[in-house]
Order: sequence, then structure tokens, then C-alpha cells
Amino acid sequence: MKTSLPEIHIEMDSSSSTRSKLAMKDFASKAKQKEFADRTRKTQPHSLTVGDTVLVRQKKTNKLTPPYIPKPYKVADVKGSMITAKRGTHRIVRNSSYFKQIPYQKVEEEEEIDTDTEDALEDFPETHQQQYSQPHAEPRSLPTRSPRATQARPRLANSYSPHSSRQAQSPHSTTTSPTSPT
Repeated sequence: MKTSLPEIHIEMDSSSSTRSKLAMKDFASKAKQKEFADRTRKTQPHSLTVGDTVLVRQKKTNKLTPPYIPKPYKVADVKGSMITAKRGTHRIVRNSSYFKQIPYQKVEEEEEIDTDTEDALEDFPETHQQQYSQPHAEPRSLPTRSPRATQARPRLANSYSPHSSRQAQSPHSTTTSPTSPT
């Protein structure tokens, strides 16, 4: 194809030795870049194994939400950075960065504690049992208060008027200006 721009024709050596040299150089440079990125980000491989007790990070919905779900899970499966954790019949699959390993603790004991609290509620009289087991159906509504309405004005504010000179001239004014005898 003819164009008005000058062209340089470079013949590429398509031999396998040149391609393998390029592939090795590309692999070495990518490994160097990965090592630099891992070093600057201070990454390290996770140490989670099957059977570990972990806490799972949860989304922060308000300032009182804890960063981790309080009930522990057991690691059921590990595939690279993909971790499957299990508590009872509930399974969670997350990246390893979502898990925090905690010291050994039986997850079954936690579930037994929950059943113990239900048994303890059965020992209470019926009035207390209703109080603790069922939340209120209707939230109590409190009257709204305006803080401005409850504040008392300072005493000095009654004697001070920003327009004192105009107030004396106003026909609606209740105060009279002193008249001097002439």
C-alpha cells in the first residue's frame, strides 16, 4: 500500500530462540514488578488452614457495628485465597482478607451457650419471660423538644435593645423619653 508518509520496514525474526528470549525477559520483568508491589504493600500469604477458628469481617452499617461478626466460624475449605468457613449449616465463602484467625475455641460450645440462655429463660416466671423473649411491638414515641424553646433568656438581654435610638421614636413604644424643661 502506498502512502505519503515514509515507512520503515523491519523484518521480525520469528525464530523460536528470539521468542523464547522475549518471553523470559517478559517473565523476569513481571516477576520483578510483582516483587516490588508485594514489598511496598507489605503483603504476606495467609496462614489459614482447614479447622481454624476465625471471625468474619462484616460491613459497617453504623458506628456501633463491630468490625467482625461476633460468632466464630470454622474454616471448612481453602483454595488459594478463597476460604470457605462454616458455622452450623451456614457457609460463607470469602477472600482470605475477610477472616481473622482467633485462638482455638470450640464453635459448638458457643451454640450450646445459646441454648443454655433459652433454658434459663424457661426458669423465669412468665411475666419476666415475656419481657425478655419478645420485643415491644410498638416503639414508644417521645415528644420532640426544641432546645431553643427551653432556654431562658439572660437577664441582661431584657434591658438591651439593639435599636434603642429607633425605639424611642417608634409610635408603638411603651417607654417615653424623658422631657427636659425648657
